[in-house]
Amino acid sequence: MMKTNGRIGVILAGPPHREDSMGRFAQQTAIVTGGASGIGAAIARTLADDGCKVAILDVNAEGGGRLAEAISGVFIHADLSDADAVEPAVRRATAELGGLDILVNNAGVCPLATIEQTSLPDWRTIMAINLDAVFLTSKAALPFLAERHGNIVNVASNAGVLGAFSMAAYCASKGAVVNLTRAMALDHGPSGIRVNAVAPGLIDTPLTAFLHALPQLGEMVDKANPLRRRGKPQDVAEAVAFLASDAAGFINGHVLVVDGGRSVWSGMGLEADQMPTGV
Repeated sequence: MMKTNGRIGVILAGPPHREDSMGRFAQQTAIVTGGASGIGAAIARTLADDGCKVAILDVNAEGGGRLAEAISGVFIHADLSDADAVEPAVRRATAELGGLDILVNNAGVCPLATIEQTSLPDWRTIMAINLDAVFLTSKAALPFLAERHGNIVNVASNAGVLGAFSMAAYCASKGAVVNLTRAMALDHGPSGIRVNAVAPGLIDTPLTAFLHALPQLGEMVDKANPLRRRGKPQDVAEAVAFLASDAAGFINGHVLVVDGGRSVWSGMGLEADQMPTGV
């Protein structure tokens, strides 16, 4: 049974997940923004399955509440595009968790548009969710993370490392997240706080569900990847869990690209479907 508590919309969903078992994150806590679906949901499940107590911050109350109940975590309804809502949400989540070890900044939107097709209000909304929320959530979480020598994992994109057609605002926001990650790693490393990022490629999530209705386009996209498939949310979740774990204890300021090798191809020479498949 879920119980709602507080004006921010906290859902308390019972005792810590797998409290009697050991895992990489036993006795640790995490906040995952945008954790109600897609990559964020996979991250929340993966951390919880490895012993972590997880708080999901999302505007999607139905999906977030349902997942929090499933993993015996906490859900807090929060619109991260509203700057005034971020700090109270982080504070409430940390209080419900009893402290904070890991922050995963995952919330994001990915509109398809050139600069000419992007209005100033749309630009500001994209930046508010993809970039400002990372700044605000991290700023609110840092004092709590410092108490436990915790760490931050930001979800950027390979489009923030390279670039992409018709994704101008998205590329700009994710490129900023990449360099913000590096700057924060330098600033907060002396406090024992590691800051890293993952940069996913095309992942099969609700944001890319349109490809299922366009099988020829989906096939072309898959062939353009050296692994001949698009990524799965779990591919990204495992990378995030690694960076958040003690196994990555000396990794700081790193951007781990999770795109099946798509970003290492220059685009020159043979087309992807003509590349050798190996011996």
